[in-house]
This record gives sequence, C-alpha cells and structure tokens, in this order.
Amino acid sequence: MKSLFKILLVSLVTTSAFSEIATPFKSLHANGNLKEIGFYHKKTHQKHGQWTYYFENGKIKQSAGYIDGKNEGEWKYFFENGGLWKTNYYKDGRPVRKWKEYLKSGKLIRIGSYKSGKRSGKWKKYWSNNGKLQKTGSFKLGKREGEWKHYFNNGNLKQTVHYKNGNIIKTETPK
Repeated sequence: MKSLFKILLVSLVTTSAFSEIATPFKSLHANGNLKEIGFYHKKTHQKHGQWTYYFENGKIKQSAGYIDGKNEGEWKYFFENGGLWKTNYYKDGRPVRKWKEYLKSGKLIRIGSYKSGKRSGKWKKYWSNNGKLQKTGSFKLGKREGEWKHYFNNGNLKQTVHYKNGNIIKTETPK
C-alpha cells in the first residue's frame, strides 16, 4: 500500500511540475474522433512531451516525443489495423540507436542503426514477399562503406558492391 501511495505521489508531483511548463492540446477528426493529443511548451510554443496521433478509426497512428519542438526518445508508427509499422529513436532532434520497420504481417523488413544523426553500422533489408534477405551492408558517417551484398528474391547472391566513402569502387557478379 505504501508503494502505491509513493507511485501516486510521484505521478502527481511530476504531472503538476510538467503542467507548469506545458499546455495540453488536442484536435479531432471531422468524424469527431481524436486526431492528436499532446502538449505545447508555454514559453516556446513548440511541441513538448509525449504526443499521440490517431487514425480516423480511433486507432493509434503514431506515438512521438518532443523537447521544445525537437524529436526526442522513442517514436512508434502503426498501421491502420493496429500493427507496428516502425520504431525510431531520437536524441536532440537527430536519429540515434536502432531503427526497425515491419510489414503489416509483422515480419521485419528493415533494420539498422543511427549514430550522431547518421546511418551507422550494419543495415539489412528483407524481401517483402518471403522475408529473405534482399541486401545487407554497412554505413560509416552516413555513407555506404565496405561490402554490400544484394540478393535475388530466391535468396541467391545477385551481386556484391564495394563502397569507399559512399562511392562504388567495385562491383562483382557471381558466375
């Protein structure tokens, strides 16, 4: 019981402190269903805190965070049927961390990471019809780097492309 009281007290204090800097906002679709709900910073008049956007059917379309108008934290996008479409992360308005994209069926179709606002490290894209790997390679400072492999729909290697600083230096096709 004491823990529940502590949680409620912290929640109340946090909400009260947040309401001192942010004004609630909501808008509706023409059919009367909620379109978006969030907060605006009282001084900067920028989006601030958690925002939720809705489809006309009332299902969540997007969940996003802002700090003074800049994208912040985890963002989630949904299909109209309610399934997860993609997840992204932001820090100070720039993309960071792992990004994922899904098909309506729930299959992963793309995965990769951002660092300091630029694509970084290993990225993979899958064929939408069968889930097999379509291409894979790495980014460095937002540019393709090293070996990128491209595959046919049946999973066989189509070609290997070598990049240096975003420029193609060699393309190989299996015989």
